[in-house]
Amino acid sequence: MTKTGIDAGQLESLEQDAQQCVAALLDIVSRTNNAAAYITALSAQNLEAYQMCVESTGDNVNKSVLAANKYIEKCREINEVFRGVEPLYERIQEIKKLLDIYEKLVAQALRQR
Repeated sequence: MTKTGIDAGQLESLEQDAQQCVAALLDIVSRTNNAAAYITALSAQNLEAYQMCVESTGDNVNKSVLAANKYIEKCREINEVFRGVEPLYERIQEIKKLLDIYEKLVAQALRQR
């Protein structure tokens, strides 16, 4: 025993326990630091992948919008072309009526001979 009444063996044991706790604590801190660094790097990679996906999606949406606009423009062009069809159809119907009348007149003329 020492002058203070503390057993030297107990003090040495206490010191060893404290050193083991410090070593264990340093190991925990080191592992936590390594895990945090790994998680941080993984998070950065995930954000890069997310950014690439967002950019790719944005590019695809832009391409789709452009294609849709071209489609709409072509539909408008076709619509303009077909606007001329209705008057043409009406004119053909008039010609058909006139041909029917002409055929009847010719048929009557041939019967009267």
